[in-house]
Amino acid sequence: MKKMNKPLVAILGCGPSGLLAAHACAMNDVPFVIISDRPTKSRLGGAQYSHIPIPGIHNVDEPEAMLTYIVRGDADTYQKKVYGSQRVPFVSFGNVKDGLKVPAWALDGMYDSLWKLYGEKVVVHAVSPDRVKGLRRGFDLMFSSAPLINMCMGTVDVSVQHQFRSQPIRLINETLDPSLPDNTILYDGTDEHSYYRMSKIFGVGATEWGAGSPTPPIKDLRDISKPIWTNCDCHKKVIRIGRFGTWEKGELTFHAFNRVIDTLAKEGAVRV
Repeated sequence: MKKMNKPLVAILGCGPSGLLAAHACAMNDVPFVIISDRPTKSRLGGAQYSHIPIPGIHNVDEPEAMLTYIVRGDADTYQKKVYGSQRVPFVSFGNVKDGLKVPAWALDGMYDSLWKLYGEKVVVHAVSPDRVKGLRRGFDLMFSSAPLINMCMGTVDVSVQHQFRSQPIRLINETLDPSLPDNTILYDGTDEHSYYRMSKIFGVGATEWGAGSPTPPIKDLRDISKPIWTNCDCHKKVIRIGRFGTWEKGELTFHAFNRVIDTLAKEGAVRV
């Protein structure tokens, strides 16, 4: 049997994407170190779920739930409600249809399980553009789910002028409509409501407002910035994972797991 290579891996960030990277390494007996300057669990929110089952975490034979989409209105109105006048490469409204049902696995539960497995392995270390360069030299591979905007050399070198586009939104972790069935995501592209999306997934509710609609006076609203696009090309040998790590719209949590598995496969470090 051909002996597998075992690269030493560094993982920046301990959110769901970072811990999925750790899990992908652990599944294949690849040594890894998780590094974060904030060694605490991330707070999740919004209409989030895992689109695929993660081996060793989820039941891979059947979905934990089937989500139902409710779609109202049109894509143009939806886009204006979310992004205002900002141009974006696409809107998720165009990828869903009213009545569509999709398999889903719990993201919160997945993150809880991953944290129990790997949370104590997080090494506290300040992560900055200069330190990333130094850390990279000590590892064969480095995956980063840390916010790319904080890794950009432009934060320490004014001559580096990379652009980072994002969209601020506001949300609450509850549904305004208590009659919304569990495991349902409502996309609202109408002028009837100020919110653009409301969901209840695995019992966890969320209602979201974008740039193009007024936010009602509700307590416990959270401000979140959603990455859209960047031209940052710093740290070319660091493999970016996660929405904030890639700073790309459309990047989903499970993409991190697949990207790490694919990278390890190229290194000959994936079990067959």
